[in-house]
Amino acid sequence: MPNSIPRSQQPRGPERALKVIFAVVLIGPLLAWAILSYTQYQSTFAEARERTLRMADLLHEHALKVFETQDIVATQVDQILFGLSDPEIIARQHELWPRLKAIAEALDQLQDIWVIDAEGHPLIVTNFEIAPRGIPLADRTYFSVHLNQQEPPGAFYISEPLHGRVDPSLVFFRLSRRREVDGVFRGVTALAIEPDYFSTFYKSVAGGGFAALSLTRTDGTVLANYPKPDDLTRVDRKGPEFQAAIKAGNRGIYRQASRSGENDEIVAFRKLEHYPAYVLVTFDTGVAIRAWHSQVVSHLYFGIPAVLGLLVLIGFALRLQRREYASLIKLQAETQHRRELESQLHHAQRLESLGRLTGGVAHDFNNLLAVIFGSLELLRKRLPFDASREQQLVSRALLGAERGAVLVRRLMSFARQQSLAPERLDAHAALFDLADMARLSVGPSIEVCIDQAEERVWIDIDRSQFESALLNVCMNARDAMPDGGCLSLSAQKLEIRGLEAQQLQLAEGSYALICVRDQGVGMTSEVLEKAAEPFFTTKPPGQGTGLGLSQVHGFILQSGGKMQIRSAPGAGTNVRLILPLAAEPPTRQPVKDEGDPRASAGEIVLVVEDDMAVRNFTIEVLRSLGYGVKDAPTAELALTILSSAERIDAVLADIVMPGMDGWTLAEEIEKLHPCLPVGLMTGFDPRQPGHLRGRLVLRKPFTISELADAVRELVGARVKNAGPVA
Repeated sequence: MPNSIPRSQQPRGPERALKVIFAVVLIGPLLAWAILSYTQYQSTFAEARERTLRMADLLHEHALKVFETQDIVATQVDQILFGLSDPEIIARQHELWPRLKAIAEALDQLQDIWVIDAEGHPLIVTNFEIAPRGIPLADRTYFSVHLNQQEPPGAFYISEPLHGRVDPSLVFFRLSRRREVDGVFRGVTALAIEPDYFSTFYKSVAGGGFAALSLTRTDGTVLANYPKPDDLTRVDRKGPEFQAAIKAGNRGIYRQASRSGENDEIVAFRKLEHYPAYVLVTFDTGVAIRAWHSQVVSHLYFGIPAVLGLLVLIGFALRLQRREYASLIKLQAETQHRRELESQLHHAQRLESLGRLTGGVAHDFNNLLAVIFGSLELLRKRLPFDASREQQLVSRALLGAERGAVLVRRLMSFARQQSLAPERLDAHAALFDLADMARLSVGPSIEVCIDQAEERVWIDIDRSQFESALLNVCMNARDAMPDGGCLSLSAQKLEIRGLEAQQLQLAEGSYALICVRDQGVGMTSEVLEKAAEPFFTTKPPGQGTGLGLSQVHGFILQSGGKMQIRSAPGAGTNVRLILPLAAEPPTRQPVKDEGDPRASAGEIVLVVEDDMAVRNFTIEVLRSLGYGVKDAPTAELALTILSSAERIDAVLADIVMPGMDGWTLAEEIEKLHPCLPVGLMTGFDPRQPGHLRGRLVLRKPFTISELADAVRELVGARVKNAGPVA
């Protein structure tokens, strides 16, 4: 029997190594799991706070736009009633009520408009054609506040939620403003806002995790919220958490105990600038904790098999560790990608809301400007030749109206609701045609260069809007080069494939690329991110509207293309306009025969326009040109007139009308009277933006000569076709 080696003398190195490996394999992953769990806990709550702040910013932006819109509405009401006494307002209700009614119906959030006299009795109410003078409103808080001058002149007072006096089922809160003449109290202008408008919006953006979204007054009274618990009527603004938070300013975040007592809540708030109201967002931390628990458990699912595998085979454990690390990197990348998509979605929703508001306001302004243009031109024609002073005043007024029309067109371009007249252009030739105007615009210190093109690039685009967009970019380049430099314009073909097509959200294929490059100061990443947003400008107050690049962006999108801006501080800026490529050169257009704009044979024109002021102005101009005129405020009435035995030589209709719109009316007329020409008037076309579909379209605001030429063209087409409708 061989001699055995005492246990005390056996080599213990491998055993100690196994114990060390065992300890490392067992303790290391547990320690890593604990650290990772703690890190993810912090990250999860940081993300929850960030989401809550972003949601508060979104609600703030939405509420601020709504309140600013009501400010504009109140100003419009004051302008409509300017200079009218209470008896005059009552006597002219049949004339004033439709105008106020149209304003109220144009806005979803606006329930009604009440104009109240100094005694607390209604003068005009948009819900009633004849104001119910017997309803007493002097006991309403929003009336007594202005009566007792508790709010400064011009400031809005926000009431508590109220029930209607006529219909108690109606729930609303009022934005009221003092009416006064020479410091004397004349009453109150009160706008009713529907809380459900805010609650519906809050419901659409709430998503998971948000316990409550609220709009409150500064005293804590809740105006609107989602969801709507029965016991939530005020926010505890006297609590220590809220008091500590608001000391930091008008925007903040804090934690508080939840009403259910289960988990804490994260509360973010923002005060509306110039208005006595807050938006509050409450996030349930239990959602974040459950998400963190899910992540922790998922790591255990991976970690336990990994530890068991490491005990069997160290190499296999290393491979599992690498796999776990790769999964973590992928998770972080996916989280970042989702954050970027969420940010893009919020940005797109904000711009879309602003675009809808802009389009509606610009449409109303186009109607107003059309009447102003025409009235001033008629006034100038009727002034005697020796009234030079009066002629100068009218010319100045026309110049101001033209500047207003330019601003409205920029707003429509941003909202992508302008009517375009695309034509086939050689992009390189268009740049050469624009060069002289660009040189005059940027000044002698900047050299304007047109790069030579290797081949001709054809595009289908509205020439005037295209030139305006390029000039806007050139003006921005001029401001970026105060010491002069080189401004280069070029046109070339561009092939877009694969990933680039996905990023630009364009179909793969050939495109036209228009580049405007400068040697200016460039943009920081923060400025570059907001460069195309409306009303954003780096210029001093009073020197820029902030609509330049946003107008270009909206016009290029409406034309089916994309705008890219590449810039860095000190490296200049390159604005790239990517447009659909037209394959064939344009065909030669026949020369338009300009005839006498006046009526020659007693022609009769049917004018279809829902806006009474525009309709009356159009009728007056046509009659001054010798035309007979029939008019209708709606498309349905126009069809009734056409079905009668009266003679009609042409139809001129507005596109945007209640009920049947202008496009549908034109299609119906073509079915019933194929030879009768139909022209359309528009400031914007929400149904088919940017495409005139081969029909004569008169853009608002229009001048007398433009109206005369358009009607002459319509009547001429009628004569060529078959004669008048009888």
